[in-house]
Amino acid sequence: SSAGDPSSGPVISATKRTRPPYKFNAEKITLRFLFANKDGFTITIECKPDTTVGEVKGTLLSVWPEDLDSCTSGDQLRLICMGKGVLMPDTRTLEDCDVPVFKTHPTPINVAVRPKAKVVENSKSGGKDGSGARGGSSSGGGGSAGRSTEETGQGCGCVI
Repeated sequence: SSAGDPSSGPVISATKRTRPPYKFNAEKITLRFLFANKDGFTITIECKPDTTVGEVKGTLLSVWPEDLDSCTSGDQLRLICMGKGVLMPDTRTLEDCDVPVFKTHPTPINVAVRPKAKVVENSKSGGKDGSGARGGSSSGGGGSAGRSTEETGQGCGCVI
């Protein structure tokens, strides 16, 4: 296998010119991960239909580039497949998620990294008025004012 062959493992490409050529294979699903604010930067991974979402996240984390925001846990990753929404839970296979396969190009998957949940001390917000919940550090859940675990267990954790 050559370095540009997707079957040799995940391929990271910084520009469209360095992406591996796409070869349709009915037995495999080729995923191309796209990252917000990183135009042209992709990671291409070839999977089998019975690969679980958790395994895909693990493979993606194993080749996580240093110039992207740090991500150490699959729980922080949201994989959003065009037209199918978020791929979840981690135990589902790509086939169960109805991930589309194309004859002309890999399946695009948008990657969103949720911030790590941090326990926020109330000393900065000056009390329990909720003003501390607007800061970026508490958007992951942990110490957000007045939220139950049901509300923070799923979703992106954004505070609007």
